[in-house]
Amino acid sequence: HASLNWEVTLEEMMTQYGAVPDHYAIVRSDTKAVLDVVGKGYNPFQNREAAELTDALVGEKIAMYETAGAIDGGKRIWIQCKVPGQFRVPGTTADELEFYTTLTNSHGVNALRLFGTNNRIECQNTLNMALKGVGSQGMTIRHTGSLKAKVAEARASLGIIGRRVEEFKEEVAVLARTEISDKQP
Repeated sequence: HASLNWEVTLEEMMTQYGAVPDHYAIVRSDTKAVLDVVGKGYNPFQNREAAELTDALVGEKIAMYETAGAIDGGKRIWIQCKVPGQFRVPGTTADELEFYTTLTNSHGVNALRLFGTNNRIECQNTLNMALKGVGSQGMTIRHTGSLKAKVAEARASLGIIGRRVEEFKEEVAVLARTEISDKQP
């Protein structure tokens, strides 16, 4: 439903003088658009593989699919799953908060990321907000070496999601207990 059923291939780069050594164009299979240029050793991580990784979350009933999509012609994709349960900021009548686990994959120079956030992603802006909010937390998988081994490691580390939810709840509770005055900047 998210129109992510396409793959990327690595194509040799050519000029009128011949091949460009150790550089490849990442080409989207359905549109033939060049998404980026990468060097030797880059291993593409297909959208199907990203879905298989998030399927592990859904299959274990850790989360349920929420949103997915592609940005910038497919240069970056995301798949987001909602973690079951909601919580309210302690001591307030604020709206209930939800938590999501998100996988982003760049068909290019950025690594695959798996992280938890309370931002529901629908577009580039909300993706940027979520990425800024998590900083370096979560799991990062570079597009080099054995991707299969890294995916196996990611599946084994799915417990990070539950821990991040609990950390987030504690951070919110600390903020809710912190008193501030009108004179604080």
